[in-house]
Amino acid sequence: SAYRKGETSFSLVADDGYYMQHVATHLMAAEREPQLRMMLFDVAWMEAKFERYGLFSVLADFGMYLQTQEDEEVKLLMQAIELSGPAALAHPEVTGFLATPASC
Repeated sequence: SAYRKGETSFSLVADDGYYMQHVATHLMAAEREPQLRMMLFDVAWMEAKFERYGLFSVLADFGMYLQTQEDEEVKLLMQAIELSGPAALAHPEVTGFLATPASC
């Protein structure tokens, strides 16, 4: 199964229309918060999810994690994405908007 290949980046797993939208939910249900946290800091994952499903889908993954975890770094990254999100939505031709907050 594509979901169990142990890829180093969640973005390397082919999105079948379900995977990318629901992997965060499955990681939380399986109590695999460290893997979800790793995914949230994966720039390739965030950019791929943003391009396919939009800003609010990316932010939903952060919100889901923060509902059960007290994590200042994740909270700061989410806030940076929230602040840069309107610019990314207004200028979709600009690629890599998520790389800047993640590399701070």
